[in-house]
Amino acid sequence: MNHGRPLVVNNGRMPNLPPPPPPTTHVLLPHHLQIVRLLTLIFYEYIDRNLPSSFLLHIYRVLLVETMEVRQPATWEQLLAAVEEGPKANTEDCRKLIEDFKSTHTLITSPNKLRTFFQDIALLVIISDEDDDSTPFARRSLFGYFCRRCFLSYLKLSHEALNLLYRDYQDWISGKLNETTLYIKKDLLDLSYNIHQTRSDKKEFAQADEYAVFEKEFATGDAKSASDRLRGFFEQYFHEGTDSGLRHIAILNLARMHYLNHEYPTCRKLIKEAISVARNCGDMMSVQHCSALLHRLPVEAGHKPPINEIQFFLHPLELLSDVKKLLQVCNNQPLSASFEKISQAVSLFDTWYDFHRGFVTDSEQWAQHAVQSSVWDSAGCARLADIEETVVLAFTDPGSDDNNRLTAAVNRAYRNARQGKYKEAIAMLLHPDIFTGLTLTDYNTWAAEIWHILVLRASRRGQERMFRDFLKPRQPGKPFAPKEYWFDSQGSIGSAIRDPLYEVLSMRQCDQAHRFVEPLLRALWHTEFLQRYGTYRVALVMLADIGLEYGMTKWCRRIIDEIMPQVINGDDLELRACASVTLARCILASEDPTSEVLRQALTHLLRAEEDYIEIDLLRSVQDVRFLLSVVYHNLGMEKERDEAAARCHATQEERRRLDTVVAEDWMSDVWEIVTKVGAALAAR
Repeated sequence: MNHGRPLVVNNGRMPNLPPPPPPTTHVLLPHHLQIVRLLTLIFYEYIDRNLPSSFLLHIYRVLLVETMEVRQPATWEQLLAAVEEGPKANTEDCRKLIEDFKSTHTLITSPNKLRTFFQDIALLVIISDEDDDSTPFARRSLFGYFCRRCFLSYLKLSHEALNLLYRDYQDWISGKLNETTLYIKKDLLDLSYNIHQTRSDKKEFAQADEYAVFEKEFATGDAKSASDRLRGFFEQYFHEGTDSGLRHIAILNLARMHYLNHEYPTCRKLIKEAISVARNCGDMMSVQHCSALLHRLPVEAGHKPPINEIQFFLHPLELLSDVKKLLQVCNNQPLSASFEKISQAVSLFDTWYDFHRGFVTDSEQWAQHAVQSSVWDSAGCARLADIEETVVLAFTDPGSDDNNRLTAAVNRAYRNARQGKYKEAIAMLLHPDIFTGLTLTDYNTWAAEIWHILVLRASRRGQERMFRDFLKPRQPGKPFAPKEYWFDSQGSIGSAIRDPLYEVLSMRQCDQAHRFVEPLLRALWHTEFLQRYGTYRVALVMLADIGLEYGMTKWCRRIIDEIMPQVINGDDLELRACASVTLARCILASEDPTSEVLRQALTHLLRAEEDYIEIDLLRSVQDVRFLLSVVYHNLGMEKERDEAAARCHATQEERRRLDTVVAEDWMSDVWEIVTKVGAALAAR
């Protein structure tokens, strides 16, 4: 039967914080010297040359990117290549400028030469009279601000720091610079770096490095180290107040980490503490985010999960998270409620984007498509689900940690596996675009999906030994309900729909399915009320199959004839094959065994045989082939009868052979790749 698909929405995302304020301190780095040199050449030494306008425009663009410092600084080779790529760079003046730019390091051959270098820069930035605007840069121009900042940072350097800058510059030119040595630790009593200290130079302000390490440690599954890094980040000096006012943000981050690790009691305790602290600080946005995360936590049995009310600070993804609750059968909510919630989330996203533009990331707009794919799949509309998954996979970044992309990928892979495309589904999940950026939490989901596909294939082929000796010892740490794959499994999966259906299938193996008509009818009512039309069709086929045992042949045939147009397109091959066999039996039981009736039933049996072969459901293949041989015999087609009987016997022998197989080589290779991916992700 249909495997219960997990719906994951953004994994309890944190509220986006506003961008940090501009840095209050500036550290002079080696690449700054080369950028200043290029500014000197363009705006001072070559100001009277007739440089091509297209070349100047290209240089301006390079300088804009480097002076704004919105990305990692370019290396010497990258910066030189960017300058040489300018249009009309082969003209005489441009070649001279590039040669002068290349030879910058020959001007700085000692710390004293470095002093001379900065004295020449003073011509760009120093204004002797406030009313005199003779320098190339205006006071508030971007390039002028950059040059002044570098010059002032030079004036504060001690002799020791100047020597260090010279060595770092030479290492940067030769490509040997270790960037980890560029961080300057501030100390009120230490004047070894800045001999002239300003107020901001005397205090160590907060750096984002600790939080970046926290995210890395969390992604690799090191929870203890991640907690320490998070604590270290929020213990930094953010401003000159006595209280940073960010303690509740730290607690919320810690609670989110425990939530993603499924440590719900600890998460609940931390969230309540964060709500109390945030209310004392008057941070209502953080209170709303804490409450939303609290609503995501699982509730005790017998209690209804809380649904978020639309409020000003409520993030749209929290409404999509509510869809996961509404999809649970135990909550008795029809799928129309899920679609209504999705509509609210889409509308709220537009409002959120208008009022909180700085808090929106590009990947968030695709979350509603990932959720819609799961809802459409629950409604039995596989092709609509496939369209929504295509949207997500097309517009999200390959190799990223976007949970929307992973959700769409695993749902599509399992649907393909149910159609018999086991290797294609696994190959899709093994593509680097899917697993490259996964966190360790999402890696478990990814590995579990591959494992479920292998279990599905083994169960359909009747390979219990393979499951017992090879697959079960390798089960990832995710919930697994054996009843979804094996008839003789005990226990309940907690669904008012699927539990009765599994019981009917189990009893059918021992010819006792007619004793479970009442549970089947209740499950049928639930599927219709909850609008699970895919499962509704399955239940109707099972009801028609049981009805044949009571002699209700014409009524059973009418039921199958009514739903056949919905399953004939082959969105679910297993359901189409089962419906075809049931319809063929209804035709044979409700009509006299004339040649026309037998040939009509033969058409459905042949289609069922093809579908069962496609999905490797060998036991059903054997049953259909046996029935085919009987029909051929009654039609007097002895040759076809013997061929069907031979195929039936061959299927039986194949089942016996597969029952002895412990593992196949390609499956061992697949699982070795899965383990290596996990090791690589953990070692990042």
